[in-house]
Amino acid sequence: MDDPQIIEALDINGDAIVPGTVLRYINTDTVGRAVDIKEEDGGIWVLLDATDLYYNVEVLVITDPSALKEKKDEEKSDFNAREYAKRFESDDLTDDIGQITGGG
Repeated sequence: MDDPQIIEALDINGDAIVPGTVLRYINTDTVGRAVDIKEEDGGIWVLLDATDLYYNVEVLVITDPSALKEKKDEEKSDFNAREYAKRFESDDLTDDIGQITGGG
């Protein structure tokens, strides 16, 4: 039985990427953990759990795991804002507020 081929994946700084490594996609600041590494079409690609997409290692940089928490906090804040807006959304608020705000 042959062992699967080990693929050497290096980020843009030349640091080794292994499954579980926290990475940042430099074009959009997407942060996720490496799930899979494959070699295809002449390049080395890493699957990030955050997007379920493969990224070429040439556009990935290893980052601090705290970046994962920061992204989750941002998503949570965005979700809370949308939920707050939904809760207070009402047809009763269709009055002209020009009188209240002093607008003309």
